[in-house]
Amino acid sequence: GLATGKFLGMSYLVWIAILVGVITWFIFNMTRHGKYMYAIGGNPQAAEVAGVPVKKTLIIIYAKAAAMYGLAGFM
Repeated sequence: GLATGKFLGMSYLVWIAILVGVITWFIFNMTRHGKYMYAIGGNPQAAEVAGVPVKKTLIIIYAKAAAMYGLAGFM
């Protein structure tokens, strides 16, 4: 099963965590959405004045967080 299986000597759960970490790092550091997340975290009002779609970005952030919570619960 997923919890007890191994690939290259490491548990599938470790591989999933590594994959999610790499994807999250890429999104945060290499995409416009990542820069928007950083701007909103610093000052949502300033980000909105700078042209960041704050409400849309927050919805995406919350949806990704919910997906991560679901994955963590499954694991």
